Amino acid sequence: RPQHKRRSVEQVYIEARRPELVCMAWVPELRTVMAGREDGKVAYWRLMVLNNDVTISKDCRVFEGHRGRVGSMVSLREQADCFSGAIVVSGGADGQIRVWDPRVEIEGAVQDISGHDGTVTALAQCHAYLASGSTDRTVRLWRPGGTPGEITKKPSGVTYPWFEPHRVFILGTLPGWINTLTFDSTGEVGDLGSLFAGDSEGSVVRWRPKKSIRDLGGGDFLEGT
Repeated sequence: RPQHKRRSVEQVYIEARRPELVCMAWVPELRTVMAGREDGKVAYWRLMVLNNDVTISKDCRVFEGHRGRVGSMVSLREQADCFSGAIVVSGGADGQIRVWDPRVEIEGAVQDISGHDGTVTALAQCHAYLASGSTDRTVRLWRPGGTPGEITKKPSGVTYPWFEPHRVFILGTLPGWINTLTFDSTGEVGDLGSLFAGDSEGSVVRWRPKKSIRDLGGGDFLEGT
């Protein structure tokens, strides 16, 4: 029978407890936690394992993030031939989506993405694609491969997604605005996965891809159900 060691976790306050933390993302490749705050700023700090105890670095970094509340955040997994892992995406009350790399020693996002007319309330990774939901009652799908930006002190060997618009889903049948998104599959043969969206009234809509979206040519979906 395997033996599991218990590890204690230290509680840490980031600049006291105000402004409040709204959302968080765990970046396992870097042992880093990123958090979005009520005032629109983004903070991150690292976890360290010392003598089998998990401790959190007191030296957190705080960046200017969004104009208004950071409402959603997701850590992206590496996608071969598309982009590296350890990249975090945030969405805010300003309608903007921002791409962050904790490895970059600059006080700003790697990429700013515009498109929504309301607060970005949910984000999800769909293989190489990014899905975003908003109070504007749309779900937008973004594909990698857009025009690269100029990044100073870019880490060697890191590839960014450079997301660009791909498709917009208009939520005419849902009574509320989107507050959660997820993409998942059963793993069974023939299951291409599904994108699920939940709204503020408790309704759920599901979109199924027409073909595998593991490839960049597979980002077309059937009508939502």
